[in-house]
This record gives sequence, structure tokens and C-alpha cells, in this order.
Amino acid sequence: MDWIAHQVLRFRKTIITIFAVALAVFGTAALTLHINYDMTQYLPTDANSTKALSVMEKSFKKDLPNATVMVPVNGVAQGKEYKEKIAKITGVEDVMWLDDSVDLTKPVESLDQKTVSSYYKDGKALYQVTVEAGDEQAAVGALKDLAGGKTAVIGNAADMASSQKMALNQSFSAMLMLAPIILIVLIVATRSWVEPLLYLASIGASIVINLGISSMMGEISFISMAVVPILQLAVALDYAVFLSTAYTAARETTTSSVDAMRTAMKKSATSIFASALVGIFAFAALISMNFKIGPDMGWGLVRGVVISYITVITLLPALTVASDKWIQKTHHRRFLPSFTRTSSALVKIRILALIIIAIMVIPSYLGQARNSFIYGSGDAAAGSTIANDTAAIKKVFSTDNSLVLLVPRGDSAAEKQIDSEVGDLAGVKSITSYATSVGNQVPEQYIGSLADTFYSKDYARIIITVTTKSEGEAAFHLVKQIRAVASALYPGQQTYLAGQSANMYDMKNTVTADNERVDTITIVAIFVILLLLFRSIILPILAIVTIKSAIFINMAIPYFMGTELSFIGYLIVSVIMMGSAIDYGILLLDHYLAERRTQPKIPAMKSALKQAIPAMFVSALILTLAGITLGATSSNAIVQAMGWLIGRGGAIAFLASITLLPSLLLVFDRLIPKLSLKLTFFTPGAGPTTSPTAPTAPSIEGEIQ
Repeated sequence: MDWIAHQVLRFRKTIITIFAVALAVFGTAALTLHINYDMTQYLPTDANSTKALSVMEKSFKKDLPNATVMVPVNGVAQGKEYKEKIAKITGVEDVMWLDDSVDLTKPVESLDQKTVSSYYKDGKALYQVTVEAGDEQAAVGALKDLAGGKTAVIGNAADMASSQKMALNQSFSAMLMLAPIILIVLIVATRSWVEPLLYLASIGASIVINLGISSMMGEISFISMAVVPILQLAVALDYAVFLSTAYTAARETTTSSVDAMRTAMKKSATSIFASALVGIFAFAALISMNFKIGPDMGWGLVRGVVISYITVITLLPALTVASDKWIQKTHHRRFLPSFTRTSSALVKIRILALIIIAIMVIPSYLGQARNSFIYGSGDAAAGSTIANDTAAIKKVFSTDNSLVLLVPRGDSAAEKQIDSEVGDLAGVKSITSYATSVGNQVPEQYIGSLADTFYSKDYARIIITVTTKSEGEAAFHLVKQIRAVASALYPGQQTYLAGQSANMYDMKNTVTADNERVDTITIVAIFVILLLLFRSIILPILAIVTIKSAIFINMAIPYFMGTELSFIGYLIVSVIMMGSAIDYGILLLDHYLAERRTQPKIPAMKSALKQAIPAMFVSALILTLAGITLGATSSNAIVQAMGWLIGRGGAIAFLASITLLPSLLLVFDRLIPKLSLKLTFFTPGAGPTTSPTAPTAPSIEGEIQ
């Protein structure tokens, strides 16, 4: 680091210029970033529902409807007029309505009323519309404008249009809301009015560069777009605080800003590197997920940590030295308390804290394992446009869910048997196939294009309308039953089931399998890093136990509140908490080991807490505020859930780190030297330990003094 510091400070103007150019290049690229809003595209390629979509796209000319549209009409004649208007909207591929099922030249009263009421009822017309991929936002907007804005639109196309509309706007709103909050926190945490601006400038540059690289690599999911920039800001600010406060301390002993920065870079190097390394390996665990949202977010976070690390050890020192005159002129008094009384109180209640947390952890562990999960976006947020439109349609018509079964073509008897067996399953409302719509006895050449709806060269398509929600126990049970019927009737042959429920079922199986693997990789990676860092077997265990306890408590809250929890949020936030909140443990461990070499365990812990709490508090506060902002600004259920989990998790992890971890360290104090390499603690009467062979855990001198 001495050589790196010398080169960075020597070429600081060049570094600022390089970053300015990089910002221009990657900032321009970030403006063209393609955001993917389709969650189904992140399912594994070998999932049955993923294969079903691929087979259907290749085999059939027409896609299935992905939007349900309700329009107020004055009779079936006007309903037919609106169908023609809908068909002319750019992005609309196909429209299905009453006239596709019955002959409207006959009086409506003479037609099958069950069929009529499915499309026309109480002065409302219900259309099944197919919107082309990529045109959802424009097409849904045009559909909403029909009939003077009284149109209701729901379905996958409407969901994607909503996601497209909100992703960039809400990410920008979240950053806009978070920036001044963090600025206030940093002003309180530092001793200069200028320093916080340097932090935000440096980390802001790293975020823009990261988004630019994502654009150059192809695309990013809307979930990663909403989460990664905010998390990168929250995590990377720790590194900036470590360096900048070390610089402030060094600057008080020298008149040279260059010498002070060189000293600060050397003293904070290990702490910044250790924090970044833990974050990299923790977030890298997401890359192992089969559900591709994990790798999408994992690569974004890993890249963000690496870029932020490089920025903090190059751009921030250059900017700080260049702005030293203003930093010195804008010093202000210390706003944070000393935490002396807090540290003493925490040591006094250590046994009580240990008992209380132990009592909380056991039911929390059991509770978080019994959570009721959602695997997609869940129900639309109350008061949202989609929620209101769903309620409006449900009031007149049913809001049914559709599945599509693809079976090998050529066995009409098996197709009729599917119609019979699947039709008898609980939750199945109706089945539409060639047999039910036309009849197997009618040759295909006599019905023209209608045959193309049900038959391709190799497959028969059977549309199943069900009354279950898109996900949940009933929906997943029905998916298993339908697949079982198809497999039994086509032994040794491949059948496929597509639709929202099939997608959610496969997503459930995928992320559930991902959970154990990701959790294991995260724990092992962090254990190995801390093992090498502290050269101790017991210290990594105590740190991981502390954070895992915080995770259990955080994830159990939805269970005890009786609310559903996004499984994707559950999985990803667990990794995020391990990767970011473990820094609190590293900070306290380092200070305790340093103090324990010169004094008994009780005064050593009081001193360690006093030194560590300010930096832990600021870091946790930023992470908590980032999560709360994300949860408060997003209307997407997954992003919203992740935000609240992150915000609540940051606060719980901080509390666990200043209560549970100190208690564990004091309880196992005698074992620590025995289970660590060349580590000797202070012994009464023997004097302070100053052995040069004692391990040098990361010297966290970048915290707020």
C-alpha cells in the first residue's frame, strides 16, 4: 500500500482526469442500459415451464393472450367496434372476444348465455389481448386510454408495463430521497462540511461506472436495477469513512496533506480490503444460484464492490488532497456522542443480553423456517392501478388464471382423456382444445386458421382455465396434478406446461434448492476469510453466530406478524446481511483483540465498544436508511419486501453486534487464545502483551474517533 499510495498521490491529477473520462464514457453507456422486466426469463433453461415457452414460440404462430381488458360498452355492437380499435393499437398482436366463439348475427338472447357472460355482462365487454414482447408499456397505456380512461387492464402485460414504468422512476426517486439523508448522516459522522460531498462524489462515480459496464454487457433485471445501486452506495460508504477519518486524524499531526493521506491510506488499507473481500465473497455466493436473478444481482454487487474499492483507494485520496484547503476551512464540532456510558452499560448487562437474545433466537429460528412465502411479485400493492383494475374486473367477471399444456400431436384419444381427467380436477374451470372447440371428427382442413391455434407440426396445445391464484398451495398442487396426468397419458414422451402458475411452481423449486447452497457457500467463504484474517478458529464462529442470529430474528418477524414473505427477498437479503453486517463484527473483534493484549477483559471490552460503536452506528444507520428508502419508494412487491428486510436487518445486526457479540467474546475469552494462532492476552501481574509474534488483525483506524 505504501507504493500504491505513493503512485496515487504522485499522479492524482491524472487519476481525476481518468475518472472524468470514465464517467463520460460509462455514464453515456448507462443511459442506454436495457432493463429486463420478465421474471420468467431468469428461470433455469431446463425448467419445464421455460422449455414450454420456447417450444410454444417455435411451434405456434400465435402467442397466447397476456392481457385482460374490460371496457364499458353500450351493447355488443359497440363491443365489436372496440375490438377493432384494440386490434389497431401498436403492439397488439391479437384480440379475442365474444364474436370468436359465437355468431353475433343472431340475437344475443338466443346464444349460449354461459359463453356470452364470459365476454359481455352488465354493460362491460371483456377482451383477451395478446401484446407483443417489448411493447407492453406503450400498448397498455393505449389500452388504458380507451373509453375515456375507463378501461381496466390486468395480466402479465400490465404487470410488465407497470414494472417498466416504475423501475427507472423509482430507482431515481430512491436515490434522490436517500442522498440528502445520507449527506446529513455523514455530516454528523465527520468533522468537515466538505468531506461528505467527496464521499458521495466518489461512490457516485463508482455506481455510474458499474451501471455503464452492465449496459455494455447486455442488460440488467429490474430488481437489480432497483437494489444494486442503493446497496453499493450503502456498503461502499464504509470504505470512504474508513479512509477519510483516518486522514482527518493524520492531518492533525502534519501540515502536509500528501503525507497525511499517505499515512491514512496505509493505516486504513487492511480494514478497507478486509471489508471489501468479505463483501465480494458473500455476494459472489449469489452467482451460484440457478435462478438467474441471483447471478444478475451477484455480479452487479461484486462488480460494484470491486469498483468502489478501486475508487476509494484512488479517486477519493486524489479528490481529498485536491480539496484539502476547503476541508480545513470547513471543520465543525463533533456531533456524535462518545458512547462511553453506552459501552459501560452494554458490558454490565452482558449476561442479561445473552439470555434475552438466546430466548429470542430459538423461536425465531423455528418461525423463519415456517414463513409463508411468495415466489413472484405477489398481489399488486393496495391502491395501485393494477389492484384497482383487478377489483373492477373481478366485480363483473372472474379473474381466472390460464395454463397451457403442450402434448405430442397425433393421439386424439389421449387429448380427449386429458380434457376429461384434467377437467375433473379441483380448481379447473374449463378446458379449450381442438376436441372441445371443434371436435376430433372434423378434419383440420375444413376449419382453416382455427386449427393453427391448437395444432403445430409436432404439438397439440390445450388451454386450461383455472380459478386458483397464480401461486400458492392450491395453484402449485394443481400444477403437479396436471403434469402428472399428462405424463401418465404420454409415457416416455415430453409434455410441457406453461403459464404463471407453472412458472411460479418452477421458481419455487429452483430458489428453494438455491437457498441451502447459497447459505452454505456464504458461511464457508466468510469463515475462511475471517480464519485467515484473525488466524483463529473461534472468532469467525462467534462473528457468524451473531449475524445469523440477527438474520433469524429479522426473517421471523413476518411469520409472527402473519404476513407473506418474498422468498427471493429472503434468500438475497440473507446474503446481503452476511456480506455487509459482518463488518460490524470485524470492527469490534479487531478493537477487542488490540485492547485485550494490554488489559483485562472487562475494561478491554468497554474500550473496544467505545471505539467501535461510532463507526458501526454510522454504517448500520446508512444501511438501514437505504433499505427503508427502497421499501418506501418501490411499488414492486419483491423490491419493496427486500427494502424493508434490508432496513430492518441493518438495525437488528447492529444491535446484535453490540450486545450478543460482546457477551460471547467475554464468555469465551479464555478459549480465544487457545483456539488462535500465536495470540496472547493480558494476564494480571504479567504486564501488557507486546509480543511481536502476536497476530495483527486488521487495524481498523478508519473508524470515527
